[in-house]
This record gives sequence, structure tokens and C-alpha cells, in this order.
Amino acid sequence: MPWYLRKNFILAICMILPPIGYLHVVLNRKKWDMDDMVFYLTIATICGALWVLKFVPFPLSVILIPFVLLIIVTIYGGYDDIE
Repeated sequence: MPWYLRKNFILAICMILPPIGYLHVVLNRKKWDMDDMVFYLTIATICGALWVLKFVPFPLSVILIPFVLLIIVTIYGGYDDIE
């Protein structure tokens, strides 16, 4: 498997740069199973939500951060059997 399709590289890209991670996963969607692709897109979505919270004003971010973390915990609980 090429280096740009390995699990660690994809996870790093999806966590550090979520928009590029989305693009990378969508362009290479035929290389993985559907479960793997959904997992990578979920990680990119979660990190993208946290990434966008940097630009939200302070009073609103105090309300949104626990809400986003609750969604992350809920989504992560459904992906325990992947790997």
C-alpha cells in the first residue's frame, strides 16, 4: 500500500488539516472499504468542528464546546469495532 494511503498518514491529515483530509479521502474512496472511509470522514468531521470553534466568539464558544464534545463521544461510541 502506498504511503499516502496508510492509516497513520490519513489519520494525521484528517486531524491536522480536516478540509484536506476530506478531499484526500473522497478522491481515494475506492481504495478502502466503506467502513474505513466512513471512519476517516468521521474523524475529519470531528476535527473540523473543533477547528471551526477557534473562530467563534468567546461567549458562544463556552456553550458550543461541551455540545461538540458530547457529539464526539456519542459518535466515537459507535465505532469501537472498527480495526
